[in-house]
Amino acid sequence: MYLSRKLLDISLAKIGEDYGGRDHTTVLHACNKIEKDMDNDPDLQKSVMELEKRIKGI
Repeated sequence: MYLSRKLLDISLAKIGEDYGGRDHTTVLHACNKIEKDMDNDPDLQKSVMELEKRIKGI
């Protein structure tokens, strides 16, 4: 959800719909949680950044 939100220009509601009909507030909570977790976990931050690079084809 976090990468969908960061990389795609679509609404929280659309992301939630694409993830099995989740509510937009669930998507927002998930994104905020990952951001907070990345602030506290450099390994997680590195993993997410690597996934982002792969998705972007960098």
